[in-house]
Amino acid sequence: MKKLVFSTLLLAFVAQSSMADDLSRSSKRGFGESSLSYEEDVNALAKGCSWWYNWGSTPPQGLASMMGADKTIEYVPMVWNGGYDI
Repeated sequence: MKKLVFSTLLLAFVAQSSMADDLSRSSKRGFGESSLSYEEDVNALAKGCSWWYNWGSTPPQGLASMMGADKTIEYVPMVWNGGYDI
């Protein structure tokens, strides 16, 4: 009986923790990182952030498939000055 109660409580805690991760992701939270190059890094950072930028106009090629408003995380290009050409 104790094992059943413990298992139920553990399952409830895990479910609550995963829901809290989804709720803690904010459209206002992002980060700037110039050396991001692994999908695992993007997945780890995307749990709390919804956007990121580097100091360029495009994301790294290996991560481009994960970028976008409807994807893992949104990439925001850096705009340098008045001479920037989109």
